[in-house]
Amino acid sequence: MRHHRSRRALATRVAVFGVIGVALLAIRVGVPQAEVDGSIRDFGASPQGKVLVHRFLISNRGRGVLRLTQGQLGCQCMAVIRSPAGIHAGLTGEVEVACGTSGLRGVVTRKVALTSNDPARRDIVLQMRASVVPEFRVSTRVVDFGQWPAGEEAHASFTVSTGEATAATVVSAESTDPLVSVRLVPAGAGLGITEVSIIVTRKRDVRRGPHAGNIIVRTSSRYTTEIRIPVRGIVGEYDRLRMR
Repeated sequence: MRHHRSRRALATRVAVFGVIGVALLAIRVGVPQAEVDGSIRDFGASPQGKVLVHRFLISNRGRGVLRLTQGQLGCQCMAVIRSPAGIHAGLTGEVEVACGTSGLRGVVTRKVALTSNDPARRDIVLQMRASVVPEFRVSTRVVDFGQWPAGEEAHASFTVSTGEATAATVVSAESTDPLVSVRLVPAGAGLGITEVSIIVTRKRDVRRGPHAGNIIVRTSSRYTTEIRIPVRGIVGEYDRLRMR
């Protein structure tokens, strides 16, 4: 009886010492603890085409080395430029993220997911927000002359305006079609908006049939260096000509 009691007491002491040993080992080895200094970066109003870059600060408040692994990106417009392989206890690392805004407009939110070895915070999500404002507003997406008689000029026009979000201006305009001429005419300004009219003329000596090209509007912007507007139309009664 006493033999059984002593064996149980010994087993209890071994179990207690085992728990204490594991706890002491955990304290000695330590675990990382991730702390993000601002997981959301709001850029506010940003010109379309600008690449937004931000360095997120992640500190390790634990005792072990904090390791980060890149997870899913919010879209193809994002990239993680730099991320530390490991952040030692008591130190801070930088995760540099870039987001392109070409083709975007309005309020945009993009996310980067990271995975850490912090047992209390396996997933870390970093967010970038911006209100993307087009630097230039074009009154039309395509110049369509439609169908017009052979031997006659055809005229069309559209406007390109700039807003308060940019100091860039329209520098020049040209046509990829030598039979189409382009002319810039200042249209007006006010309340931080500058507007330019672009007069497009299809010349008389154009062969019959369909025609297509582009108007290239060049600007002084670092981000939107040029704007392409397709031009199309048909000279003469093309449908009847094809049937003969």
